[in-house]
Amino acid sequence: MPDKSYRSTFLQLARKLAPTGKTFEQIEFRTTGNDTPVCLGVESRGNIKKNLRSMSPLQAKVADVPDELRGTLRAVHLDQDWLEIVVDDVPTRVEGLQDTVDDVIGPMVNRRVVVKTTRNPQNKMRFVDIEIID
Repeated sequence: MPDKSYRSTFLQLARKLAPTGKTFEQIEFRTTGNDTPVCLGVESRGNIKKNLRSMSPLQAKVADVPDELRGTLRAVHLDQDWLEIVVDDVPTRVEGLQDTVDDVIGPMVNRRVVVKTTRNPQNKMRFVDIEIID
C-alpha cells in the first residue's frame, strides 16, 4: 500500500486479527471466486508488530528513553492527542497518538494493555504503540 498512513492503520487492524496461540493457531481468509487463501498464524502477530515499529513516524530524540507501561486503559482523547493508562492505581497520561485510529484503540478502553512509549528528560510520555494484554 503506497499510502503510509493507510498501511499503518491496516497493519494495526490486521494485528488485532492475528492469533496469539491461546485459542487458535491460524486464521484463514478467502474471497469469493479466489481459491488462494490468506493465512495469519501466531508468527504473523510478531512480524506485524516489527513492521509497525519500523514505520513509526515518531523519531525519538537522543535524550528520550524507551519505556513500557502495563495497566488499564481508562481514557482516550484522539482530538487532543492523548490517552490515560492506570498503572498500580496511578493514572498516567501519554501524548502523541498521531494517526492512531479509534477502531484500533477504542475497544481497548477498560482493558489491560501494554503501551510502548518514549520518556523525555521532562518525564513526558510519547506514544509509540499499544496492545491488549492477553
